Amino acid sequence: MKEGNICIIIPHLCISKDKIMLFYAFFFHIIWLFAKYIVILQPLNE
Repeated sequence: MKEGNICIIIPHLCISKDKIMLFYAFFFHIIWLFAKYIVILQPLNE
């Protein structure tokens, strides 16, 4: 409820929060893919 009220009063704050969440989701997705790639290649290097 409080977050919805903040969005109505200060839309810019809500938009920036959404952009930050999208950035973190993208960032963690890249890290997850990179970690998965390393796990797959590790046995081949040995």
